[in-house]
Order: sequence, then structure tokens, then C-alpha cells
Amino acid sequence: MNSLHKARILLCTGLALISLCWANLCIVPSALAQAAQAKVGFVATQAVRERFQDYQNARQRLDAITSDWKRDLDDQQASIQALEIEIQKKRLIWSDAERRDKDSALAKKKRDREEYIRKKFNAGGEFDTLATNILRPVEAKIVAAVQDVAANEGYDIVLDKATQPILVGSPRFDLTVKVMEKLGIFADDLKAKQQEVIDREEKQRQEQRKIDTSKPVRAKRPTRNIDNTEEKK
Repeated sequence: MNSLHKARILLCTGLALISLCWANLCIVPSALAQAAQAKVGFVATQAVRERFQDYQNARQRLDAITSDWKRDLDDQQASIQALEIEIQKKRLIWSDAERRDKDSALAKKKRDREEYIRKKFNAGGEFDTLATNILRPVEAKIVAAVQDVAANEGYDIVLDKATQPILVGSPRFDLTVKVMEKLGIFADDLKAKQQEVIDREEKQRQEQRKIDTSKPVRAKRPTRNIDNTEEKK
């Protein structure tokens, strides 16, 4: 249904506002060149949210509220469709005044429904306010956990994979599991997978070092002294 599709799109818009609280943890790509000596890590905050019970509870509260709004929209749409059918069936037998009244009533129902969508779901509407009030405390907990982990591990910059594209990132600098543990989230499975990848990378690194050191060093060919040759001539 179009109304539900629009609601889902606007749901994402509202949640995007919450991500503003991550500004102090992110750095734009152009600034990375200036921070070449800084210790940089990254966090998959979306993975944290998916396992954080506080966040899931907050989302359930939001979903319950928006479900009621979507039901209201469905009821309004059903009422509009019923009136449209009635107008089609009875238009010919109504008087001019009756047709005008019905057409006016239909136009009002459509306006009321559009106004309801604007009030509830448009940018700056009730959903944005609810999302901010309900999710902000949870997001603040995640931010605080990231800051604590970064400070304890000596990181100068922490990027958020949910908002900052990371083309290459070694799992050695992935702080996601540590942030989860800081929040009391079960992450033993992710921790084991991460360590497995780290061990594999280290093994490959050691094998590459062996290959590099085993390569014979080619002797340099003596360079001819052009000046002396010309003098002898």
C-alpha cells in the first residue's frame, strides 16, 4: 500500500536524525590525510543496535505507535474508496446539490488523510519527535560505550561503518565486539570469528615475510663511468 510504503521511507528519515549524535566520533575522508599518525578504529553500530536489547525495546515502542497510525490511514483510505464507489453508482440519480455535497465530502476526506500523513510522518512531524525522544537515550549509551573503548584502547579516531564507508579495514581495528561487551551484549560468537580472521591474516603475513626473506638478492651490475671513458679517448 502506498501509505505504508511512504511510512517506511519516512521511518528511515526519522532515524537518520538520531545519527547526528555520532558527529563527534566520525571524521570526513579529506581529514584522514591530516590524521595519518592517529590511531584509527571503526565500529559497526548497526550490528550493535541489532543485539542491544535497549534499542530493540525502543524500536518496539516506536513500531507500536506507528502501527496505530498506519491503521488510521488504512481506515481513512477505506472510507475514501467506499465514498468513491457510492458516487460512481449514484451520481446519475442524485440531484446537483447532492452530487456537490458528495464530491465536497470526498475531497475533504482526501485532504484530511494527506494532512494526517504530513502531521505524523513528514520531516519534523510527530514521528521525528518520538524517534528522537525514544531512541536518543539508547544512542547515547552506545556513543558512551564507544568513547570508553576508544579511550581504553588508545584510539584517536573511531569511524562508524553505518555512516562512513570503509573500503579497507583490518579486523584488528574493529572495536564492535568490545563495544558490545561494554554494553553487556553477548558477542562471544562474533569475538571468535574476529579472532579467527585476525589469526588468518597474521599467518598470511608471516608466510609473506618468509617468501620475501628467502628471495636471493640480485647483485647490482657495475655502472660504467662515462666521464673516465671519454677522458681516455
